Amino acid sequence: MFPNKYRFCDVASVFIIIFSTFLIYSNTFSVPFQFDDLACITGNWRILHLEKIGELFRYWSTRFITYLTFAIDYKIHHFHVTGYHIINLLIHISCGLLIWHIVKKTLQGMFENNTTSVVALFSSLIFVMHPVQTQAVTYIYQRHTCLATLFILSGFLCWIKMLECKRKRWFWLIMCSVSAIAGMFTKEIAIFFPFLILMYFFWFRKKLNCVIKTWEVIFYSVFLFSIIPAILLLTHGINTSELQSVSSMQGPPGEIITRRDYFLTQGQAFLIYFKLLFLPLRQNLDYDIAVSKSIFSPPETFAGFMLMSGIVFLCILFFKKHRFLSFSLAFFIISILPQSSIVPKPDLVVEHRLYLPLIGFAFFLPSFLYYISRKKEYVTIFLTVLLCFYGVLTYQRNNVWKDPLTLWNDTVSKSPNKARPYLNRGLAYAAKGDIKNALSDYTMAIKINPWYIEAYNNRGILFASTKNYQGALSDFNKAIELKPDYALTYNNRGVLYSSLHEWNAAFTDFDMALKLKPVYVDALKNRGIAFLVNKKIDMAIQDFSSAIEIYPENGQLYFHRAVALLTRGDKKSATGDLKHAMKLGYPIPQELAQILNEQ
Repeated sequence: MFPNKYRFCDVASVFIIIFSTFLIYSNTFSVPFQFDDLACITGNWRILHLEKIGELFRYWSTRFITYLTFAIDYKIHHFHVTGYHIINLLIHISCGLLIWHIVKKTLQGMFENNTTSVVALFSSLIFVMHPVQTQAVTYIYQRHTCLATLFILSGFLCWIKMLECKRKRWFWLIMCSVSAIAGMFTKEIAIFFPFLILMYFFWFRKKLNCVIKTWEVIFYSVFLFSIIPAILLLTHGINTSELQSVSSMQGPPGEIITRRDYFLTQGQAFLIYFKLLFLPLRQNLDYDIAVSKSIFSPPETFAGFMLMSGIVFLCILFFKKHRFLSFSLAFFIISILPQSSIVPKPDLVVEHRLYLPLIGFAFFLPSFLYYISRKKEYVTIFLTVLLCFYGVLTYQRNNVWKDPLTLWNDTVSKSPNKARPYLNRGLAYAAKGDIKNALSDYTMAIKINPWYIEAYNNRGILFASTKNYQGALSDFNKAIELKPDYALTYNNRGVLYSSLHEWNAAFTDFDMALKLKPVYVDALKNRGIAFLVNKKIDMAIQDFSSAIEIYPENGQLYFHRAVALLTRGDKKSATGDLKHAMKLGYPIPQELAQILNEQ
């Protein structure tokens, strides 16, 4: 009787987790590619070539598995966003189910069976429904974070089973190792995994009564610790100079953020993260905080470190009598350190860094409330109301992501003194053909940050489109002055020179762009067009063919090569390219479509 009852509760819990997550993310399936999605997915030619798996690995070895999933996505459904969002959501749901299972196994014997099941369910629901998770789930590029967390949790569950299991111990240990290594090739936060298994063993070894010796656990953890730097060194997955400092995105090109400054600034970040955990209001894609120069400047720096010190104190305080509460706090603290400690990053605060640490919060809150409360039904009501609140906020936050303009309007309103939100809103306006507002935003971005290379480049493009050639040239020159190795601006200036028929200058710029970035499709296309106009047909065909090899799904490239082939008199090959261009959705002028009708 009772086993059937508990089995029904388990099935019901799984259904609630899946249904609730799907419901609050049901408005995300048409959210377009945003922000880094454009450069790292839709603009990343390696994603288009699943067969060139080596190129994917060389592109970013420590995130190879995630990029491999993007390449598989593209192979199945090209750039239709729904498929990408479904995969992200399935990963998120899987993380929630693993959390539910882990909490159930860990809390056995600490509560009554029914309370254990309820705590496990609420822990999972807090994780999957919390609004702060939207940036990691709805923002397609942040699959890195979700997938790495999935591998960490999978390996963690295998570790727990290995500690409990008297048979097949090696099987679970192998599965644990596979998950750990997969995580290391997904995102660098997987460095947390060896700490996690050590923590779990030392926090719960008396409860587990496991046969495995302490020295064996330490040896295995050291083995994992040694694998991580070995992988990073062998794959060149990390730039060692960036462990010391990184370039600031808000100042002149020479301005850097040191390890010391970044570490101090994380005091402010901790305050923001803590507030988001308990009151996730006014979420922001691009927070604007100043780099801390001392522990007391600004005052939020000291307050943040005092808060983290308080959490460490509670972790120690709970250790003796409330191991799971202590473990939850330790999970939060240690999992946030790989991204918010001494390794400098240009983004000082971002919400997706809470995706993994929020597991500690999800462990802690329901278990703490059920520990201290005598009226457990009141806790259940409170947590249910809290989850409804979270669900509404999550759904609303996902609505903000539905369009680039709504997203960046929201970001500009919350970070009005930061240049990057204006740049990206300018891009959104430009995509809608609103040149006036786009120019205004690019100009505001430059006003806030006079060294903003991308803003000069983008404003130059718009100036050229409105035939303000002098303004365009001035902006392109300024961008190149600030960053002499910026291939994008050389290409754009080459297009400008082409429209002015200054062919020598145009070819010089296209050549420089391709020297800096040999697989630059736009530069190959534009140089090919310039060759075509100057009757250098064979060179034009060669450039178009090289571009097609890189980006075979671009109908415009086939069209231009067809024009070049017709100019050379190769009507048969030109017809094939025109058909291919039409198949890919590129509109063919009537006079060329007539050629197809004659075939």
